[in-house]
Amino acid sequence: MITRLNGIATPFGALKMELKVETDGRSAHLRVEPLTDPSCKNIIVHLSGWTKSSVGKEMILNPAKLNELDIPIN
Repeated sequence: MITRLNGIATPFGALKMELKVETDGRSAHLRVEPLTDPSCKNIIVHLSGWTKSSVGKEMILNPAKLNELDIPIN
């Protein structure tokens, strides 16, 4: 299953991101492309309720860089 946002307008530029849940449902791969406005300091991904409790409640991503990470779900 893939959820994709392709150029959604934000105050910090177009948001391009993709969350792909693996076929076994045990993990997901998140990809967030850099935003164009340097005034954006962080991208916060809330994890509570859909990931392993050991992951934490949120992830803070750098909006100036390409972010790619694997997230355990259960």
